[in-house]
Amino acid sequence: IRNNNNIGQPSSSHSSGVFLSGISNLVIRNNLFQNNGKPTSGFDHNVYLSGCDSVLFENNEITGTNNVKIRGGSDVTVRANHFHDLDNSIGMGASNSSGDLFNVVVEGNLFEDVRDSIAMFNQATAGPSRGIRGASIRNNVMRDNKTGPGGWPSFVTLTDVVEDLIFEHNTIVDVAGEQIIGLSPANGSSNLIIRNNIFTSTDNSYSIIRALNSLALSILSIDHNLYFATGPLLQNNSNVHYD
Repeated sequence: IRNNNNIGQPSSSHSSGVFLSGISNLVIRNNLFQNNGKPTSGFDHNVYLSGCDSVLFENNEITGTNNVKIRGGSDVTVRANHFHDLDNSIGMGASNSSGDLFNVVVEGNLFEDVRDSIAMFNQATAGPSRGIRGASIRNNVMRDNKTGPGGWPSFVTLTDVVEDLIFEHNTIVDVAGEQIIGLSPANGSSNLIIRNNIFTSTDNSYSIIRALNSLALSILSIDHNLYFATGPLLQNNSNVHYD
């Protein structure tokens, strides 16, 4: 799927811009996805990928209503896209119908003027045995978040079962009104690494990273990050600061 302009009317449309299920060897490149789906319905996605394998989503522009949703599948790469003026940018996780999400890479993207950049969460009725198995989020620029009703309480959110997540070499700047990363991993999660990133926050009411349960603290490694903020680097759910 290449070189298309997929522009909808969010006030009346009831469909995602692209919905694909069970597809392998998929390339989506150099497209514009704008205002697809209806925000007040369940069909609120610019792009919806369910159980797809060997996917390259590259050099696309995503704007308007809502996100790129990745539900299950394997070997999915989201690279060098521009997400802007959105409520949610990327939502990804597992589900009972699509299974686990294996080996996802989000790299080299620009997120700006979005409420949520990346949310990793249980999709639909996913149970505790489902999750994200291997994820790398790297070399992205995320800036100028917008706040408002709804959405996740963090710019980057984790609430799913996740094994082997590496968040590295990202630049996240000019975030206010929420913590940058919120971690609430489900039971069965392991090995969360946050390293070599640059963070700036302009709001001393929030930490850079918030560990929302005890499991997050026990499996988290934070290493060689540069941050400029008036609030703490790390805070737990009992408001204990780790500076």
